[in-house]
Amino acid sequence: MKMIKSSIKSYMNWIMDIYNNFKKLLKRNDISRWKNVENETYKWDERNIMIASFIPEGLSVLDIGAGAQTLKRHLKGNKYVPCDIVQHPDTLYCDLNNNIFPKIIEKFDYVICSGVIEYLINSYEVVQKLPDFGRNIIISYAHFYEGHKKEDRLASGWKNHFTKKQIEEIFRKAKISWEILGYWNYQIIYLL
Repeated sequence: MKMIKSSIKSYMNWIMDIYNNFKKLLKRNDISRWKNVENETYKWDERNIMIASFIPEGLSVLDIGAGAQTLKRHLKGNKYVPCDIVQHPDTLYCDLNNNIFPKIIEKFDYVICSGVIEYLINSYEVVQKLPDFGRNIIISYAHFYEGHKKEDRLASGWKNHFTKKQIEEIFRKAKISWEILGYWNYQIIYLL
């Protein structure tokens, strides 16, 4: 009898683990994580330095998914406007997974969408909409590659697992031309 209770308890724990992982997968946005993004900025600073190097001085920049706004300190004389799901007094609001886009008056010279596409459930719709916000779009995307585990991507909160070919197919389908500006870790930095 003790063995049966132990087996039932193990089975129930297994079911709860599956249930909790499924809830995480369906969750549209992890707001609690993004409210505390300052603790993770060191991870992305090198990427932001690289992205800033592609943006000429004095142009306007919309940073979608700005987080702690570390890109701003690497820009030179640019008009910088942050946009994020976490609201701050100087931040435009957007919730891309719920099709809430920033309200802008005029197009920006550059739109930055760095480390954002991975967290989207509606990637195609968002990519298709980005040209409405600016003339040049810089996206960084951590594509799925051979040897990468989807479980690891899910654990990071990523909602999609596009290969390089698949993310570029999204650009093609949206009728957006692109070029690769460079690579940072396992991410490709695109100019659209």
